[in-house]
Amino acid sequence: MKRRAAAGNVAAEAKLGSVYLSGAAGETPNPAMGFPWVLKAAERHDMRAQFLVGAMYAQGIGTTQDYAMAAKWFTTCAERDDAACALDLGLLYGRGSGVTRDYSTAVKWYKVAAAHNQGDAEKLLAFHYEQGLGVEKNDTLASQYWQQAAEQGDASAQLATGKRYLLGQGVARDPKAAVMWLRKAAEQGQVDAQYSLAILLLQGEGVDADSAAALKLLRDAAMQNNGPAQMELGTLYLEGRAVNRDPKEALKWLQQAARNKVVAAQYRLGMLLRDGDLGVEINPVQADRWLQAAAAAGSDEAKAALAQTSNLGHPQAVIPGPQ
Repeated sequence: MKRRAAAGNVAAEAKLGSVYLSGAAGETPNPAMGFPWVLKAAERHDMRAQFLVGAMYAQGIGTTQDYAMAAKWFTTCAERDDAACALDLGLLYGRGSGVTRDYSTAVKWYKVAAAHNQGDAEKLLAFHYEQGLGVEKNDTLASQYWQQAAEQGDASAQLATGKRYLLGQGVARDPKAAVMWLRKAAEQGQVDAQYSLAILLLQGEGVDADSAAALKLLRDAAMQNNGPAQMELGTLYLEGRAVNRDPKEALKWLQQAARNKVVAAQYRLGMLLRDGDLGVEINPVQADRWLQAAAAAGSDEAKAALAQTSNLGHPQAVIPGPQ
């Protein structure tokens, strides 16, 4: 291979550069040695090499980082309809790296990549149509691109697609379709999908109610530090819905949700500790701590509760909210 590369064989030049880059074929990785070989192949129109040169310039691997040169090489191969080059060129335009930031040009190149079913490009197009960045805002197109990426198995796109069917955003509202997509994402461990699917299973929306399955999903999400799942789990234990009432377990999950800055949990926890409702032991200091944290986050209910307590002649100590 080295002899063929030295003799000017383009495929061998590209292959040798890749070997030095990755350390394949028993070679010690040496990107600096690989870069000149990849560059030679790129200059002789090898499209894979053109992408690699762009990526090496973009990341500063084997050469000095140079976004302008990365853009040059990505443009060369993107104009030849290469999906990877088009995606990375779009990212450079979206970030303004090596080129002037231009969302409409970013969208142009994402579309080239998406035409090859490039999932990341489809997600980026969905985001641009959601936000109206470089294109006119269009929820229908956003939903189409989210679903295209979802159909390729992307968990975050499956979550977005499920939520859009649930809300009727860019698609006709369809709770059953929402459940299907959320389930696909949840099965891949997507924590927000686990929480959202659990709520639908508790409510029996788009699916037969199944409290046992909902609780498993909530616990899975809560154990991954998902604040809304912790809040819901704490509320269920507090109110005895789908589980036996357990104030101690309820407090554990509400406290975790509150520490994760779930404002509703901070308020609920503060009120429980202030009033001692539902078997929770009164703790004025901790109650004030959480109510103040919720109030600082903008909770009008917490502000009203603090004002009410003050008016009743129980001044509140100013205790910083949890970090």
